Amino acid sequence: MEDRPPATVDLGAAYRVTFWLLGLLFEHYLTTHVSGRENLPPPGTPTVLVTNHSSVLDVAGCAYLLKRPGHFLAKREATQIPLFGRYFRAVGAIPARRDRQDLEALRRAMSILRAGGLVGIAPEGTRRRDGRLGQYDPGFVWLALRTGAVVAPVAIHNAYCLMPPGAKLPRRGEVWMRIGPAVSFADEGTRVSRERMSELAAQVREMTADMLAALERESGVRCPELGGSEPLFVGGRGEGDASAARVEASGRPGAEIEPGRAGRGASVEGPETESPESSMERQP
Repeated sequence: MEDRPPATVDLGAAYRVTFWLLGLLFEHYLTTHVSGRENLPPPGTPTVLVTNHSSVLDVAGCAYLLKRPGHFLAKREATQIPLFGRYFRAVGAIPARRDRQDLEALRRAMSILRAGGLVGIAPEGTRRRDGRLGQYDPGFVWLALRTGAVVAPVAIHNAYCLMPPGAKLPRRGEVWMRIGPAVSFADEGTRVSRERMSELAAQVREMTADMLAALERESGVRCPELGGSEPLFVGGRGEGDASAARVEASGRPGAEIEPGRAGRGASVEGPETESPESSMERQP
């Protein structure tokens, strides 16, 4: 393993095939709505991409959003699958152990960021079976503070309904993705307490929840991450076909509710915070 990997991966055959497959998935099989790409820092800017994670589609969705090579933390077991694991590593996966702190993965991520690269992280650690948004482990904050990277929050909506944990293939429908404004922790200094890192992680989680709530309102589809599961009627779309389309898109038919009942839902509890690096240990 190189001590100083390149900021980006060469766009070789593996990446060309990957982007072609992602195009088929998100532009032909699924109906994909993307917003906020202008918020993505330009190439050469050290960036930690932070996303909610309730479905395998989230990982593919982030790669589709980027439209350029990058790196992402993945559970080591996935990178050891014959053939697939080799391909996974070729397109930027950083193997990370989930059973203990993985210093090798940490050093790899830090060196990529210090070289001006991008590293994707799912700070919930793993997919939740109920699809709800878990607490964000502050490991990504620690990583950004140590490397001077900015944090780019991403919200992916309806992926859970199309491909929940355990599903082998996604069902057809709509998915919404949004990149929020990048956040810098440069003003925090170099000596930041554990408590402050947890606060910063919670602020990024709040940004993601706000984006999910906005996507819920705009799409008319309930967001499981915020505690909803049935389709949501949004005033101004019309009742008949538009409502039926929302039911089909969500893949979870249910009763409509009145306009104005949308919202963030009840707060949810996530896993206990473990260590600043622990979100790197439990990637799905």
